[in-house]
Amino acid sequence: MLGTYGSFLLLLGLAATCGQAIFAACGRRTWSPLSPAVGIAALAAIAWGTVRLPGHGTASLIAILVAGAVSALVLRHRLDDLPDALRLGVPIGLAAVLAASLPFFVERRFGILGTGLDPDMSQHLLAAFQLAHGEGGRLISAGYPLGPHSLVVALSALGVSLVHGFDGLTLTVAVASCLAPLALLWRLSAPRGIVACLLVGLGYMAASYLVQGAFKESLEALFVLAFTIGLHQVARGELVPAGARAPLRAAPLGVLAAGTVYCYSFPGLLWLAAAGGVWAAAELALRARRSVPAAVAAARAAAVPGVGAVAILAAIAAPEIGRLVRFAGFSTFNPAGPGLGNLFNRISPLEALGVWPSGDFRVEPGGGFAPAPAFWLGAALALAALAFGAWWWLRRRELAVPAALAGAGLLIN
Repeated sequence: MLGTYGSFLLLLGLAATCGQAIFAACGRRTWSPLSPAVGIAALAAIAWGTVRLPGHGTASLIAILVAGAVSALVLRHRLDDLPDALRLGVPIGLAAVLAASLPFFVERRFGILGTGLDPDMSQHLLAAFQLAHGEGGRLISAGYPLGPHSLVVALSALGVSLVHGFDGLTLTVAVASCLAPLALLWRLSAPRGIVACLLVGLGYMAASYLVQGAFKESLEALFVLAFTIGLHQVARGELVPAGARAPLRAAPLGVLAAGTVYCYSFPGLLWLAAAGGVWAAAELALRARRSVPAAVAAARAAAVPGVGAVAILAAIAAPEIGRLVRFAGFSTFNPAGPGLGNLFNRISPLEALGVWPSGDFRVEPGGGFAPAPAFWLGAALALAALAFGAWWWLRRRELAVPAALAGAGLLIN
């Protein structure tokens, strides 16, 4: 327990500090609920860049601690609303870590989760062990993204076991995923805001991956969520101050995109690119309906921040290009090979709606404890709720969230 929660507190503290320092460097003097997500993205790149140095993870530990210390110095006198930020963020963080800890409480132990259905953690632990001891391995040589593993190796230099390091990382991602929606929901009362943030950060799919101990998917979901909220704030001029230098106005989005490279490789970028591409096209189309010159002016205004974000992505991800190329040949991407991983067959996209009346999500509707009509009725209700939510956003002509949803739909099809 001490190893798990110690790792969690250290990672969350470093991520929040580093992420907020990135916002401060862009001119923002108020706390951003997206800072833990941005910080995790940055720390993953730093840890991977140093984990192969001698010292069994000591170099990575020193690197992320130095990053945290430098970030704290950057934030000195550059964070004007810390008491308000803590008053909003601490209750959400506490509720989130308690909810995310339920699998451990139910099992009455801290350790590997989900071994009944998903034994992949054995491979992740092996890769982390090999990184810590300077050894080679299949995942390392294949270009597999090992940013999260590098963070865990850094924690192991403190004497934390790799298992509990992954537990701490899982809790950190869960809490960051619950804090990020506060950027949109801060106007709600405290009780309603806490409930809403937990529903977003620990929805059905996120909770399912948490129970399995599948940290990679949870990380990617966090980055997509934070990126989408960031797009919304960019459109409203709220991500960083309007007076910030143009190349830095979308800089945190570039850091998030780089984080996907180190945590999910090139497939992770596809989700962000789909969200950003659909959003940009929709925004320009909406403006063009009113005035073509206005659409042209908007495109010109967005060009420099967009190029700035892409340049940050390119600079941070450049050392990983060779591994990205190698990972493209990974066995999972072979249509004639094990492309479905642990799945029996392709599963219904409706599963993302949170309705799956079976003990095993891979089973066809009706193959579990409930008849198939129960699944279809539940899916219909969930689709109605989803349609209402999309209508709510579109009626206000706020397109980032619907655009991310549409981009995800394009990818899964």
